[in-house]
Amino acid sequence: MTEIKYIYENKEYNNILQKIISKNVNVNDINKYYLNINLQKKDKNKIVDFLTGLDNSTIHSKKNILEKLDYLKKDLQKDFCKYILNYLIGYRELTLLIDDDNLEEIMINNYNEIFVITRKNEHYKTDVSFTEKNYELLLKKIKKTISKDFIDRDFIDGILPDNSRINIVSKNISKFNLITIRKFLKRPLTIVDLINNKTINYEVAAYLWIVIDGLKIKPANLFVCGGTSTGKTTFLNILLHFISKDNRVIGVEDTREIDISMFENNVSLVSNIADPDSLYNITINILRMRPDRIIIGETRGKEAKALFMAMDTGHQGCLSTIHANNSVDLVDKLVSSPMNIETVYIKLLNVIITVNKKIIDGKIYRYVSEITEIKRIGNITFNNVYLNDNVESESKVNFMSSHFLEEICDKLNISKNKLKEIIENRIRTLRLIVEKNITDIKEIREILLENNREIF
Repeated sequence: MTEIKYIYENKEYNNILQKIISKNVNVNDINKYYLNINLQKKDKNKIVDFLTGLDNSTIHSKKNILEKLDYLKKDLQKDFCKYILNYLIGYRELTLLIDDDNLEEIMINNYNEIFVITRKNEHYKTDVSFTEKNYELLLKKIKKTISKDFIDRDFIDGILPDNSRINIVSKNISKFNLITIRKFLKRPLTIVDLINNKTINYEVAAYLWIVIDGLKIKPANLFVCGGTSTGKTTFLNILLHFISKDNRVIGVEDTREIDISMFENNVSLVSNIADPDSLYNITINILRMRPDRIIIGETRGKEAKALFMAMDTGHQGCLSTIHANNSVDLVDKLVSSPMNIETVYIKLLNVIITVNKKIIDGKIYRYVSEITEIKRIGNITFNNVYLNDNVESESKVNFMSSHFLEEICDKLNISKNKLKEIIENRIRTLRLIVEKNITDIKEIREILLENNREIF
């Protein structure tokens, strides 16, 4: 493990910080940082009042920090402003780590044991360190930001203002308040990224597009499965881009990670992790909320019964992730405790997408390894329409063997040749989006949804 330096400490700035925090700072303390030494005293006092009036009890959003930076840097040196704001209303000593988009994980094991994992799967120990007092202040600030504390359980899960996921462990089960932060990319991934990164190919993308929107007649009930950190949640978020914007989408999860803000009629619910029945009760209640789509961030307990109850009462296009290595493992989990889904209801789940990861030459590759449809004829039967055990594979989707696509054809009274036309048209549209390197989610969705009108 190589040590890299992310030192966030400037003793000169820190002396002023302490004066700002204690509200003892005056014009002379920051005189050397003014861009214009002839600035009138009343204007200097205004800046001092602004600094001492900053609310440093919570972590502010990046937008909020940048707005304040724009205000201050007109009169103060930019580096000084950034340091003061990042420390006071930002992430304090963790700022450089949070701002580094090359990092995927930040792990704090002790005051001077801060480790990171890069997006290339490199592990490092950093030179960032805390005093006991500063660490307690950071903890207090984080807990107030995410509005959670160690009340019902010995863990805290939450989402920080930059959308990073944070987990904090209580001293009741550890000698130290351990912090783990999973950082997400500032720009959310899109279908373009999945294709460019070889997570999927154009055929897989076209298949997913069809089963998610269901050609406006039968959207699939679909689970994304995979092992730890294979990208299940990221993949699920991208699948949402195929859903029509006029749908009422209701999502529920333990920690808010699913982004349904693109839908005008959206409801995002968060369960109480301390209550094992919370996710189940919320999912049951969603049935009374007239959803077009039900999204569960992760299914792992009795909420599976509520989700299958929704499918059984006619709700289509239900989506979720589940921790399982493949479709067979997933079904084994569903029929076992604590989910206990009766096998007769398993056929309500139409499609299972398995995402996997491999490390090649030290780089992590995430890819779809399997697309499985479930059909019930006597015992449960699995129909693999796509298999890929190699990141570089040019595996094809067997569209014509798809039971689910056949059901759509029957409902729309169209031939498989017509379906083939639709698939080829969607592949052309996807190629166009990738070739033009369109990365804006809103623009991509407009093209996808406009294309949906071409069907008949």
